[in-house]
Amino acid sequence: MIKDFKKKAYELFLDWERIYRKEAKECDYQALEWVYCPKEFREDEKKYRRDILKALKGQIEFIKYHTSLMTMDSGATKQNLDRIKRFLSMQHIIGKYFTNMKIPPITITFWGGSPVCAMVYAEKLSDIDFEDSYTYLYFQNISISNRNYKTWTRKRIKEVIQHIKEDMGFDGDEVDIELDGDEVINQPGSHEMFLSCSVEEFGTY
Repeated sequence: MIKDFKKKAYELFLDWERIYRKEAKECDYQALEWVYCPKEFREDEKKYRRDILKALKGQIEFIKYHTSLMTMDSGATKQNLDRIKRFLSMQHIIGKYFTNMKIPPITITFWGGSPVCAMVYAEKLSDIDFEDSYTYLYFQNISISNRNYKTWTRKRIKEVIQHIKEDMGFDGDEVDIELDGDEVINQPGSHEMFLSCSVEEFGTY
């Protein structure tokens, strides 16, 4: 048992947040355009700045939420603190900040919720709690890339969909996950697939 475990975990988060904000500022927030829109579609630069800073805050709050969940998941142990540190070390905007590791193979982006979307890096799909992510974001779509795969086969896609459905339906919710377009199937170099998601919460039907 680590004394002041939650305090130490929060300090790790604050250190991460400081670096993440520095990254965003260094690239003049260009790397956050995935969360809003590219320059050629901007109509109002001031509104764009407001929205991009709001998106940055939302992304940080999402990582903070996951960090807080991890403090409760596995107890106040050194192993869990190391796990939290490892998770935070994977969350970057600019590639050069991955100093001691390669960019993690899995990128998951949640679209259509609030904030506009949130992105998280992971080493394994099971590292991310999709049910808790939905509770926080109420997303409508998920995009997933896995750099370890040369292609998305039907079998791999089916396994991913099944994993997410079981995770999100753990409390009895009725979850529907479908592949949004089949262009990615068996296409070399196609690392990102899109899934549509709908949830009928238990007790509402």
